Amino acid sequence: MIPFETDLQDAASGNEEAFARIYETWYTELFRFVRGRVSRSEDAEDITQNVFIKLYTAIKEKRITHLSKSFFFTMARQILIDHYRRKATHDIISDETVLEHGDVSDKELPYGDTVDIEKLLTKLSEEERELIALRYWNDLSTEEIATVVNKKPDAVRQALSRIIKKMKTHV
Repeated sequence: MIPFETDLQDAASGNEEAFARIYETWYTELFRFVRGRVSRSEDAEDITQNVFIKLYTAIKEKRITHLSKSFFFTMARQILIDHYRRKATHDIISDETVLEHGDVSDKELPYGDTVDIEKLLTKLSEEERELIALRYWNDLSTEEIATVVNKKPDAVRQALSRIIKKMKTHV
């Protein structure tokens, strides 16, 4: 749980400032997550805004009892899926654009080496990149990632372990 339960309760009671605090806290992190999955910044902005519109509606209808990181990322992921369903072709973003907009170059990986992330990302599938991004750039726990991607926590841990091994072989 995040420390904004009071803001959630206040927002449900009609306090616009409480909702604004929730928005300000989560917008940038969600935008980066979405931006890494679409080719146009404008689409990322629209999708991120849709997350907050749906959140606002759910809060007003009192369908939400608590907020968590996994809740936000699950909602963003569902809206991304809807976006791609409506769109005939999937805009797969290039690794260069992710690096340019996501500011992820030369991140330190869990095994301690600083490496050229751009080259490593090209070796991973879209699903593998998503798991790495959720874990290391969005700081979600394996339990939170499991909720977002609808898998068991053990499966996420194993997948992350395999991905890290795969990345190590390319260093």
